[in-house]
Amino acid sequence: PIMANAMRNAVDSARANLTTRALESDALSARILARSLERDLEDRTEELIRIAHTPAIRRAAEAAFQQPWPARKDLLGELEAAMAQVEETRRALGRPRDTSWFLTDRNGVQRWREPYDEKTMDRSYKFRDYYLGLNLHANGGSTDDPAIVRRSHISEAFRSQATQQFMVAISVPVWDEQGQRVIGVLARTTHLGELLTDYKRPISGQSGDEQVTRVIALVDSRDWELLDHPWMTQANLERQELLGELRLEPALQRRLEQLLDRRRGQQPTIGYDRDDQYADPVGGFDSEFAGEWLAAFSPIGETGWLAVVQERRSTAQLPVEQMRSDMVRYGLLALLVSGALIGFLWYFVTRALGREPDGVLRNGTKTA
Repeated sequence: PIMANAMRNAVDSARANLTTRALESDALSARILARSLERDLEDRTEELIRIAHTPAIRRAAEAAFQQPWPARKDLLGELEAAMAQVEETRRALGRPRDTSWFLTDRNGVQRWREPYDEKTMDRSYKFRDYYLGLNLHANGGSTDDPAIVRRSHISEAFRSQATQQFMVAISVPVWDEQGQRVIGVLARTTHLGELLTDYKRPISGQSGDEQVTRVIALVDSRDWELLDHPWMTQANLERQELLGELRLEPALQRRLEQLLDRRRGQQPTIGYDRDDQYADPVGGFDSEFAGEWLAAFSPIGETGWLAVVQERRSTAQLPVEQMRSDMVRYGLLALLVSGALIGFLWYFVTRALGREPDGVLRNGTKTA
């Protein structure tokens, strides 16, 4: 019992230490992922701002909006050249391309799109968040432009009608030459999965000398729905019964709400940003993601999204189970060796006790 209790205590202690270490690593990876995504969004926004502020584009846009729209050759040429330059730079850096670029006039009517799509051209999208910039209303704006984005804006995630996957639009206002009136909105869209492309390999792959398989995902903190996950492919998301079902558990939602509140209040968040019994929402639809996971979470700027880095609990604790197995095996071997030694000693002791000191055996026969 003493040895069994000692072994149990050692295993429990090692398991707790290994879980803590794994969660620390996951939390660090989640923070790196969140900051990297935030920086990526900032870079994309700055590229749009630079294009929208280009004098030639502002002049061409104002001229195009003041005449029958088909006369827009100069504007289209400027926009396509600017977009091509950005895409060439991204291609040279090995970065994924955007899904689309487009320009709407001040009434929300789409006037240019690359790649071209006749289904969306010349249709009004003034109801879209990238056009309205709803969470920016309190930050200024004149009374004659009450419902058009007036600052750079990262839209709420929305589902693509083509792929059912979540997308995001980054938009900036295009001002007239005097800088007094918004005459259009320039935007770019991308699938959220594309945002994660550059980070999946380094975060999901090796960590130190160990092979740690991690899963990275995105969650919307406004409704706690998964925005992106390796399982969320177009084929899987075409199943309508999944819409709205991929949400975090209520208990975890409450904990993460505390994480966001403490972050806004500049308070320590350690302990609130991790879960040692995480249930992946996808686990109810795919056994590959069922069971218990270790997971860490980190807010991504002011987007309302959370970066998630998770690893399977059993895999993270595999070294402890190997240690436990080794301890049991060596314990049994030690018992076997001890038993054998005791047997040999007992054998020789009984042999020795069978002789008298003067060489006379107990049956009275004298030895030579």
